[in-house]
Amino acid sequence: MTANSKILLINFAVFGLSYFLLQYGLYLNNVLALYPIGSDFFSVFQLITHLFSHSNYEHLISNMFILMVFSPLVEVKIGHRNFWIFYILTGLFSSGLYCLFSEQPIIGASGCVFGVLGVFLLINDGGLINLKSIRSVIKSMLNIFVIFIFLSEVYYSIFYTDDVAHLGHVLGFIFGIFYGKKLIK
Repeated sequence: MTANSKILLINFAVFGLSYFLLQYGLYLNNVLALYPIGSDFFSVFQLITHLFSHSNYEHLISNMFILMVFSPLVEVKIGHRNFWIFYILTGLFSSGLYCLFSEQPIIGASGCVFGVLGVFLLINDGGLINLKSIRSVIKSMLNIFVIFIFLSEVYYSIFYTDDVAHLGHVLGFIFGIFYGKKLIK
């Protein structure tokens, strides 16, 4: 089983457990989310648990969809073990920096997902405009899609204040590019 498949299963299992416990009035996400280190609610285990927890169904599905589409190529390129390390380090980097700028807890795999998108962009050398074949057109469209998502998150992190950790997405993407470059030499 690939690292990506295991990560998907863990995310769905944690969400299922959270949803089940919610039916009994227990909100597991309050425990699994990463709180800033100075917070009374911070626990060391949250450094990992927040990477496999999601605030709602839409949050889970959007992150898992992106992982299902983009992670297989990244995992094949960098290897099973390196993909696990990359996933965790990207999440820790993006969430850790986010917590320096925010007093709000953070939850979800979005930093990891955006890191995967960054590495995908490095690996997928189809360019932005390459019409030689259907495969090249698809690669070009995927690259444009990834760039669009990244620029949207940059915009949102500057101009929006909402419940979404847009800055965490941007930081995950940047970390993914820099760390990914090292992994795909």
